[in-house]
Amino acid sequence: MKRATIYLEEDIHRALKLKSVEADQTISHLVNDAIRTTLAEDLDDLSDIESRNCPKKTHPAVVSAKRMLANAYNTPADGYINTQPI
Repeated sequence: MKRATIYLEEDIHRALKLKSVEADQTISHLVNDAIRTTLAEDLDDLSDIESRNCPKKTHPAVVSAKRMLANAYNTPADGYINTQPI
């Protein structure tokens, strides 16, 4: 796991602290889970865009973003996303 510094608005930090106590999980775990969920949704959206029959060829930016997100999950670009913590 990598360490990162993020700056949160006070109300968000307060809400995360409360939720971490209620869920008996660390703030780091909650933030990682939220980011993982968002990235999985982004990958699903990109897959949906790719599956549409409008353009014959997928835009290079979509392919690049899909590969980047797949690499973040250590999965094939067209594979299943595991949303469980690593």
